[in-house]
Amino acid sequence: MKVKPSVPETQPVYTLPKTIAGEKGNTVTTTVDQYLSKKQVVKMTSYSATSLWRAYRAGLMPAPRQIGIGRIAWLRSKIEAWMMSRPLAIKSEVVL
Repeated sequence: MKVKPSVPETQPVYTLPKTIAGEKGNTVTTTVDQYLSKKQVVKMTSYSATSLWRAYRAGLMPAPRQIGIGRIAWLRSKIEAWMMSRPLAIKSEVVL
């Protein structure tokens, strides 16, 4: 017995943008997201591990994802977006 695919054969499931190599203005930038361990997030944000968890529990940071049994990680794009959303320090508030 032959099983029919759920998507018609004439319609591709996913297609990449077509570009011609070397032609000006036709560059494709692809971003592959990456998982970051707690140690990497601590290093990237300059937060301690305890401060990282406190910020997450208070809803101030992105939530980690479960990537395995007893293993969590954060998406790099979410951490970078969170870092860029932080307010700039005003000169009078900066302690040197």
